[in-house]
Amino acid sequence: MKKILAIIMCIMMALTLTNAFADSDVEVIWWHNLDSGNQEFVDFIVSTFEASHPGIKIVPHYGGNWNELNEGLVLANASENGQLPGVAMCNTKFIAAYGNSGLFEDLNPYIENTNYDVSTIPAGVFGIGNVDGRQIAMPFLNNTQVIYYNKTVAEQYGLTIPKEFNEWDAFFKEVKEKTGMLPLAMQSLDFYYGTIYRNAGVTIVKDGKCDLNTEPAIKITKQFQTWVQEGLVDWLSGSDASANMRQGFYDGNTFMVFHNSSALFNYMEKCDFEVGMAWYPGFDGTYNGDMGGGVIGIPAKNSQEVKDAAWEFIAFLCGDELSTIYVTEAAVLPARTTSIGSPELEAYLTEYPAYRTLFDNFENITPPFIHEGATEICKIWQGFMNMMVVEGEDVVETSDDLVHEVEEIMADYANNP
Repeated sequence: MKKILAIIMCIMMALTLTNAFADSDVEVIWWHNLDSGNQEFVDFIVSTFEASHPGIKIVPHYGGNWNELNEGLVLANASENGQLPGVAMCNTKFIAAYGNSGLFEDLNPYIENTNYDVSTIPAGVFGIGNVDGRQIAMPFLNNTQVIYYNKTVAEQYGLTIPKEFNEWDAFFKEVKEKTGMLPLAMQSLDFYYGTIYRNAGVTIVKDGKCDLNTEPAIKITKQFQTWVQEGLVDWLSGSDASANMRQGFYDGNTFMVFHNSSALFNYMEKCDFEVGMAWYPGFDGTYNGDMGGGVIGIPAKNSQEVKDAAWEFIAFLCGDELSTIYVTEAAVLPARTTSIGSPELEAYLTEYPAYRTLFDNFENITPPFIHEGATEICKIWQGFMNMMVVEGEDVVETSDDLVHEVEEIMADYANNP
């Protein structure tokens, strides 16, 4: 299938190729975080691009996890002798820092000069790479958070996961009473609880202010605290949190877990029951999901020739041609809405029907909060959530302390740009 798709794409792209680099010999180093398990996919991307773009050579380089990629990129950018990549992936939490520091190139001129069509990229997904009106990165290989649940048990006991958060308390008690299972296990990470707060209208950071001590936020935090105290939710933290959460689900002890949308095949392989996927709970019809994963951009200190070639590569990566393949080969979100409803994707969803929940909500995926201090803020938030939810600290008083620290971080960045 990959060979056939590669041939088809090469023919399609060759018809529209401008040959701007046909007589060139430009090398573009691509830093990514796709480990050895994805090597075949990386090779496929590179060979397909090079076949249709003579004169541009892509040199892929595995830069480690998101934090390692960030550290390497920052060091290479600061060093006079460091080999800066022509294209680099980065996690969404670093976008604001790269935009405000000028590390990543503004892509708006490239989009305009090449008449690159971005209309079929959902606004929420596209907006993740925007910093103060500058499109400093494009969405690439993204996921979101979803609910994985034991569909076999759900059908056996007639359980339906409610769409509204305020119905979950009764639902958790129903699950516990009918099945004896732990209703929910989740990791103590903002990616998994933050969406619930934002769907309730809570603003994490905006104009130097934080709403995590407002009435809607207090209500949500108290609810999580109560669920943990009543044994309805297992709130996991530490290095083994993800492994412990998954194992409880594999073993059939946990009814549902929060995890990223790319993990479906792992759960299907490990579980001896049918795995279902459900969307996150909302409030009064607001059912958004946060975009996770990464973006891809062009380090600004490169030569213009390298940057132009790098844009050709990014335009290819984020175009229609690969959109469906990202779903079928990498289990991530499609790059374009044009994939939704395509014969290829419909055939895929027939084989893996659990994924339909994800694509039915594709337009609801929005950027998480973007701030230079996002990494620090998330760590602070996680620490305070553990104090309240697990240790039972007073929610009102502790939330005030949380907001004070978050606003201090924002003030530090505002005063020291």
